[in-house]
Amino acid sequence: MKDKDCKCRVVPPPPQGPQGPPGKQGPQGPQGVTGATGEPGPEVMKIYLAAQTVDLSLDNNFVGLGTSGVFIENIVVIPEDATITDLIFSTRDNNILAQESVSCEIFLDSFCGASLVDTGIEATVTGPSPGSQNCCGTATANFGVLQCDLLSVRITATDVNQTLDRGVAATIRFTVP
Repeated sequence: MKDKDCKCRVVPPPPQGPQGPPGKQGPQGPQGVTGATGEPGPEVMKIYLAAQTVDLSLDNNFVGLGTSGVFIENIVVIPEDATITDLIFSTRDNNILAQESVSCEIFLDSFCGASLVDTGIEATVTGPSPGSQNCCGTATANFGVLQCDLLSVRITATDVNQTLDRGVAATIRFTVP
């Protein structure tokens, strides 16, 4: 047998027609594995302190739960180990003159009232106040406290001859692990 020479020709494909409508959605694929739950964040807690009046001529102006006076009579107890993160202080609508200021500072004691410690966490309102909504001061912190520490805020002012007869209010925010 003899090989024959063959001449082949290539036939081009026919032109593409118009696209048809989309098909129905297929079934949902399997859900992936859920990742591990992360560690819970710290819980934010608050302590509220306030007094109806504060006589700035006195040396011991600590504010407690509705009263002011000496530290040991105006304290709260820390419920568990925590970290103080913020101090928010309001002089309410007391009249503070321009160039005058009123400050609120956190103090604590770890020895049942026998050893007062200044934390250095202080918020200040500078007059004129209450004009232009100027009655609030804030401070941020990262200060550790222990369960059973005693805590209060001391109010001081540049004008020690005035009385804040509209009172003051302070909020201390802290986180617990």
